[in-house]
Amino acid sequence: MTLMKNTYFWCVSAVRLFPIFFVVCLGLSMMFYPGGTLHDHYSQGYIFTQNFISELGLYKTRLGGEKYISLHLFILAMSGYGLMAVAFSLVPQLFKANARAHTMARLGSIFFVIGSLFFVGVAFTPADLYFDEHVFFAINGFRIILPGAFFYLLAFKYMNLPRKYFLIGLAYLLGTLAYVIFQILAADPRSTADAMVAQVVAQKLIALLSVATIFSFSFAFEKLYKELIG
Repeated sequence: MTLMKNTYFWCVSAVRLFPIFFVVCLGLSMMFYPGGTLHDHYSQGYIFTQNFISELGLYKTRLGGEKYISLHLFILAMSGYGLMAVAFSLVPQLFKANARAHTMARLGSIFFVIGSLFFVGVAFTPADLYFDEHVFFAINGFRIILPGAFFYLLAFKYMNLPRKYFLIGLAYLLGTLAYVIFQILAADPRSTADAMVAQVVAQKLIALLSVATIFSFSFAFEKLYKELIG
């Protein structure tokens, strides 16, 4: 019984609560962000279409000022991906009723766990201190998760889950693929202000899609959990 309660906590509760925790922490971090964008170091406050999410994690402002509250709220938000790494390492057990689905879920979790750990890496590599490492984690996190999304899409199909979960997974897969392609083809945000805005907006869209998908998946996992325990 204790084992099953732990399974429910990690595979359902944690997966459902993480997106809320993530959005709240980032929202508060934005409120405390002093200001400054890539192309305007004197701007005031956080500008949703001009500031990257990772700018919340800069060690100092663009002008060298302190931003402790914003920084630590960002670290807290991104560290939540560590919980997702634990959760997705356990989720495949919900798919045991179907051998093919279980295999696909296990493969998918390998990528989701590694990708989640990459996002934790983003939290601890401020771009103004460790630029190359920060970019490495930020860019490759989504690229690693992409095949994981594909494998979980197959797992959902093999388990005959309600069609809505398959469509949500498909939207996430296509959205992530589009973002990865955009990252490869888009202009360097440091080149022009317009290039920066395009990159910032794209990042916000994929971030919103990601947390909405994770939240939705928690209900699919809850359905599988209930079927598992009978």
